[in-house]
Amino acid sequence: MDITTEQKMDPTNIKVNNIAGNSFVTVRWLVKGGTKFTVNVSSKKGGLASKSN
Repeated sequence: MDITTEQKMDPTNIKVNNIAGNSFVTVRWLVKGGTKFTVNVSSKKGGLASKSN
């Protein structure tokens, strides 16, 4: 569907209200000024996940 939404108020914390079963949401960040970063994901049903480069 190629629908995009910019979250301007708090770009470090992306909030997704609901992801229906058997579907997905793609999230993108533009990272400037560094090579080290960590992405943390917290989900009520899915739990916690973290990935560093």
